[in-house]
Amino acid sequence: MAELKTKLGTSIQISDISGLIKSLRSVATPLTKQHIYRAASQYDKVEGKVETYQDSTDYDVIVDSNSFPPKAVLGLALSNYYGVLIKSSHFKGGRTSECFHILRELGFEIVKKSGLIPMSKREDEIFSYSKIVVGESHTKLEAYGIAGVRVPPRSRDISGVARFNNCVVLFVTLEKGIKEDAHKYNDKFFRGGRMFQWESQNSNTPNTPHMQMIIRGLPVVLFARVHEKINSRSQPFIYVGGLEYVDHRYPVDSRSIPIEVEFKVLEHNTPILSPLFEWANGINQDEKLINVTNSMLTETSAPRSSAQSAVSKGKAKRNGKIDWADSDERNRNLGLAGEQLVVQHEKQKLNDLGRSDLANKVEHVSIENDFAGYDILSFSEQGIEKYIEVKTTRQSKVTTFFISRNEVDVSIEKDDLYWLYRVYGLNESTGLASFYSLQGPVDQNFELTPENFKARIK
Repeated sequence: MAELKTKLGTSIQISDISGLIKSLRSVATPLTKQHIYRAASQYDKVEGKVETYQDSTDYDVIVDSNSFPPKAVLGLALSNYYGVLIKSSHFKGGRTSECFHILRELGFEIVKKSGLIPMSKREDEIFSYSKIVVGESHTKLEAYGIAGVRVPPRSRDISGVARFNNCVVLFVTLEKGIKEDAHKYNDKFFRGGRMFQWESQNSNTPNTPHMQMIIRGLPVVLFARVHEKINSRSQPFIYVGGLEYVDHRYPVDSRSIPIEVEFKVLEHNTPILSPLFEWANGINQDEKLINVTNSMLTETSAPRSSAQSAVSKGKAKRNGKIDWADSDERNRNLGLAGEQLVVQHEKQKLNDLGRSDLANKVEHVSIENDFAGYDILSFSEQGIEKYIEVKTTRQSKVTTFFISRNEVDVSIEKDDLYWLYRVYGLNESTGLASFYSLQGPVDQNFELTPENFKARIK
């Protein structure tokens, strides 16, 4: 007979024939009302996305005047208590089931769903997003009502991504602190709100229907909020408006990693959206857009080879000391400030050389294309193109930094046309910063240290 080993050092017996827990009532004996309350709260936090469970079809259990699927709530309570995954397939639901009996014995009412009528599929409905004003705040239910689509009875019945006939709708909470690790998707605005990164659920692939719509460039609209709750009160979503698909990353056919999609934010000039744009995960909120208009950038020599900064590919978690490379990488506003300083420097240098014609052609490429593999297009005095990647830190010139595989590949492709500008010692209060530059492929100028890998079964 199969069994589940629990964190308590006991075992839960599973029938080899039916796959069901033997004597579910005995297994559930230690549960109290508080275990059910906590499970219901957890169900709300993950918006009903409980592994192996689906919403109920005929009955609900009432917990604090709210309706929940009985099997999912009991399964969560048992999983939490025993520290082992209790799957939906491990027990049955239904009017005469042990599951219902256990919940009733604990004092919870189970009611039959009312008004069950056939419902149209979401993908057949038209979500009229033109009726919603950018910057306005709405709950999920309010947004559905304004857009003229069927409104479900509860907010948690609306998933974070929905596919309609005319568009894909995203509801995103940026701060993931209260979420379980499996649901801490890396969703964020960057480039001062010009761009938005969104991660799909792990179960999605590029062939998932709503992902196909996104990748094909069909309309995508975004509702976002920073916090799910403030003082225990659910927060509404702010309508950000339309997103324009730029690119996505999904290097292997795997259901264990999310698809990372990058969009242009079409309404990024809307001031009321600034609180969303300025939020950054793991970055203090005082680290906002840095004004470098009057700052001075001074060129210095590169470190000697023996002391030259190592470059890390990917991101690693450190224990103990602060990982300045990781901190710099996550601070998008610091990176943007360094790029703006280099743009100013390149234009001024060309103007001083009497090449104002070339100065006018200097382009801040990464503002519009974050996948180019370089940040700035500039020129030498002779008019030769310079593809410049900028890496910025407030620390010293030998501080390590992260560089992507794409940036390394582009540096090899561009060869001597590629330049890396290392901006360091950036100090907003004094308006001073320094930089050194190195020409050519990154792997010829720096020691590249792999920090992590994506793996698949051989």
